[in-house]
Amino acid sequence: MKFDTKEFFRLSIIYTLVVALPPMLNLIIRPLIEGENLLNASDFSQIEIAETIISLAFIFTTFAMKIAISRFYYDYADNQKDYNKLISTIFNSILFRGAILMVPAFIFRDHIGRLFSQEALQDFGSYGFAAILIGVSRSINVTAFALYRNEKKVRLFLTLGFGVGLLRSGFQLVGVFYYDMSFIGYVYGTLIGNWAISLVILIYTYSRCGFHYNRKILKPVNKFAFPLFEYALFGWGINFADRY
Repeated sequence: MKFDTKEFFRLSIIYTLVVALPPMLNLIIRPLIEGENLLNASDFSQIEIAETIISLAFIFTTFAMKIAISRFYYDYADNQKDYNKLISTIFNSILFRGAILMVPAFIFRDHIGRLFSQEALQDFGSYGFAAILIGVSRSINVTAFALYRNEKKVRLFLTLGFGVGLLRSGFQLVGVFYYDMSFIGYVYGTLIGNWAISLVILIYTYSRCGFHYNRKILKPVNKFAFPLFEYALFGWGINFADRY
């Protein structure tokens, strides 16, 4: 098969633009919400703590499915029935892990809150569950984007990629200015913006693949993903220790 250089560079540019969009939007959003009578240094430190929780939830719920779905895509691509089971099972496993994570978060919410010195962070229930749900939605989104890259669904990848960046940033502004001028408004704005795209992805996935949770298919996927999950979790721990 001949290597198409033009197609390679075209896709590389598209994927790079989608990946670069969120940091670019953050550069635009930050000056709009920072300043006198707006968010201050304390608020942004609380946003960083919330982002740390989001990252942990993301690592746990993703369980390296972003990489695993690319690895197993080619094993199932020629068998449509099993392929549909694979895709649906992977997304359902993300939701299942998210539900599992919610249980200890709810039970130990007061204990988690006591880990933080800032009073606003001690009420874990006011932001923690939202942070976990953001982690779940981020897992769904990045796994879907990895899938669409393998399927070469460029238009869908581009639409949803730009959509999640624009909606998230837009709802962050709405959350801060119209819900709560604090990190709480920022977190809930992020939650709504992310899940707007996640719901589209789930509806699209179930409409074309059906609803499946096949343990036989999932077992080798999890076996492949587990060392990658350990690596990501270890990296999060080092980053957390270094930062805090």
